[in-house]
Amino acid sequence: MAEQRPTTMFALPILLAKARFQTASAFIVYAILSVLFFGMPIISHLSQTYIGGGDDPILHIWAIAWWPYAVTHHINPLIAHTLWAPVGYNLVWGTDIPGPSLLIYPVTRLFGAVVSYNILCLLGPPVAAVSAFVLCRYACGRFWPALLGGYIFGFSPYILSHMLAHLFLVFIFAIPLAVYITLLRIDAKIGRIGFMCGLIAISLFQFFTSTEIFATATLFGAIALALDFIFAGRESRLNLISVTKEIICVYLVVTLLLTPFLYYVFATALPIPPNPPTNFSNDLLTFVLPPPVVLIGPHLATSKLGHFFATKPWWEQTAYLGPGLWILMWLFTRAYWRTQVGKFMVLNFALIAIMSLGPVLHVAGVPLVALPWRLLTALPLMDDALPGRFGMYLFLVVAVAAAICMTRRSRSIWSNSALAGLSLLFIVPDLTIWHQLGWVPEFGTPGQTRISVPRFFSSGQYRTYLAHGDNVLILPLGSGYNDGLLWQVQSDFYFNTIEWFGAIPPPDADRWRIMAAFRRGTKIPDFSEQLDAFLGAHQVRAIIVDPRQPGSWPRMLSEAGMNGVAVGGVLFYEVPAHRLVALRVAQQHAR
Repeated sequence: MAEQRPTTMFALPILLAKARFQTASAFIVYAILSVLFFGMPIISHLSQTYIGGGDDPILHIWAIAWWPYAVTHHINPLIAHTLWAPVGYNLVWGTDIPGPSLLIYPVTRLFGAVVSYNILCLLGPPVAAVSAFVLCRYACGRFWPALLGGYIFGFSPYILSHMLAHLFLVFIFAIPLAVYITLLRIDAKIGRIGFMCGLIAISLFQFFTSTEIFATATLFGAIALALDFIFAGRESRLNLISVTKEIICVYLVVTLLLTPFLYYVFATALPIPPNPPTNFSNDLLTFVLPPPVVLIGPHLATSKLGHFFATKPWWEQTAYLGPGLWILMWLFTRAYWRTQVGKFMVLNFALIAIMSLGPVLHVAGVPLVALPWRLLTALPLMDDALPGRFGMYLFLVVAVAAAICMTRRSRSIWSNSALAGLSLLFIVPDLTIWHQLGWVPEFGTPGQTRISVPRFFSSGQYRTYLAHGDNVLILPLGSGYNDGLLWQVQSDFYFNTIEWFGAIPPPDADRWRIMAAFRRGTKIPDFSEQLDAFLGAHQVRAIIVDPRQPGSWPRMLSEAGMNGVAVGGVLFYEVPAHRLVALRVAQQHAR
């Protein structure tokens, strides 16, 4: 007995050290791949270029700057009066990533929000991959199969698609971690307090990264627990009931902690979801036709893609596994279907796949029959969830199944290596997308975008023309043009803007017919009168026009009696203070 004591004393520390070394090694591998895949074109100019393009990256850059600014200046961060001034804009329905924004604040403070955005983009895949690696290693007990599983999740077509714009959908490492610590608790390898505290922290971070993923993770987590309960034995069911009670307590604590946030969710009228689930669901062909972000296959399917992606954005359809992963899932099903784990995994995969098809089944763009998701859209927050994004959960199930399947001793190491290579081959990214500046015409997406800040803002000239806290109307206005938010970040929120955050406009925006003119630069019949009313209601101190954008704003403003001056790469129009007083009085009388 005495001779065995050292083994007992040192076995656990050695195992923990080995696990930490493996986890660190896996993260290093994933981080190197992330830099090689996505970071090489921008690594030398992180502050001048950002990954992806379109509206969303600029919104995230703004949010990365806003949250630390609001917290350090003791401003309510949920109601941003720097937007849609002077009324303010409710951010609780936006994708403003407070969790990652506050986490990376030291980098933002030193190097700026654009650098922080790029770093978060590069961290998203390896952090998601290493969290899935930890889960897969627990499921299979082997390093190399777990490394494969981590890659499948962290560098999946889901991640590749959303890397181009949706940072809040890439920071998903909390989901595998939540599953992992729940399994630890079910297997009695972690205490009640540690489990509950860990799950509270994970839940809060996920909520403050994406409320949509938090809501859908809750739904699919409940489905997974129900399936596990069905297939478990009597003793295991009693354990599951105990763990479920603890999870319910966690959600009660999380709800209590989120009370201030939830107040602003329900205190105002709930907005109509801007994206209908039917248009953002997987087409059945998505499971077999490769998206443009992968290297192998998209050009072979161009005609099919053009047909059923005509009404649905391809980046929101993320269910493509590739032949290799389908083979792995088939091998897993054949080998493990008779086991509790096999039934649990396969049925989870099938349910998630069906839910990802949305309220109506579409095949090649043609609607056929109603599906179960139609019923679930009545649940809170589910009406705003986009089923095409459920591909994330599909890849998590596939990652774990692949890791388990690769540990079977009935196949040789060469067979497993060939199977792993085949699985990765069909989901390897097409690097030409991320290595190309500007829009890639055949894909309709930018791989990287160059920052464009006029000298008026970059040199500080705005301080000569504007007072701190002035309300500014920047044209063009609205979706499709968010450079004004970028300029506001450049000025460290020196001025307020009439812009808003994301796809949901302020509640009173629809009453202004002039918004169409602000967006497109096309004149409306009573432009001058509408402009006066709008300037008075919002107490706009200045109008700034981006002359690089097509539109007839200079001519329209001139006809409305506004005189501009070209300065620092913009057209600056001052609204005299005495005119603002008159406009406000006139606007009040108009009510």
